Amino acid sequence: MKKLLLILTIAGIAITSCSKDKEGCNDRRATNYDEYAVVDDGTCDFTTLTFYADSTHTNGLQVSSIDVTVDGTSIGSFTGYHPIGIQVCGTENTAIYKTQGETSVAWTATIHLFGGGTSSNSGTVNTSVNQACSIVHTLPN
Repeated sequence: MKKLLLILTIAGIAITSCSKDKEGCNDRRATNYDEYAVVDDGTCDFTTLTFYADSTHTNGLQVSSIDVTVDGTSIGSFTGYHPIGIQVCGTENTAIYKTQGETSVAWTATIHLFGGGTSSNSGTVNTSVNQACSIVHTLPN
């Protein structure tokens, strides 16, 4: 009887002391990846793209505003610019796109010019770089 009681006690302790699987972000592409997370709890953060312009002019013409689309969906417009070398991630006069784990996104910038004309620029951004912010220059070179 004592053996049975001892076995049941040990079994009860073993069952109740089992730890819960660690929750967190277990997607390697995320900026907050947790290598010890077993259960994905939906908290993964992926690269944020910041679209910006570094000048008020393109091809000698003055820019009035820039509309940005990502994969065919409008993400915003802006009217200002940031000189080269200034940190622009998440600042004013930019358009922001928070990726959802995709490895690349296609973007298009429609550049509205004073006087009524438009110009455009487009490209593809690799978003599998595992960084919090990536900047994208919208004006043609």
